Amino acid sequence: LMTWKGWKQVLSQPSLYRAQASLLSRIGNLLPAQIPVLREWARSRSLPRFS
Repeated sequence: LMTWKGWKQVLSQPSLYRAQASLLSRIGNLLPAQIPVLREWARSRSLPRFS
């Protein structure tokens, strides 16, 4: 439950979300192979295209 509250906080503040995404993109290659989903997500993050 605490995790979801933290995630809600990150998603509700654009500057916090950008900082988190930047950090994950930098450490994506350093994440252990035991968490492949998080590792792949961190390595391929990009801004969405708006129409």
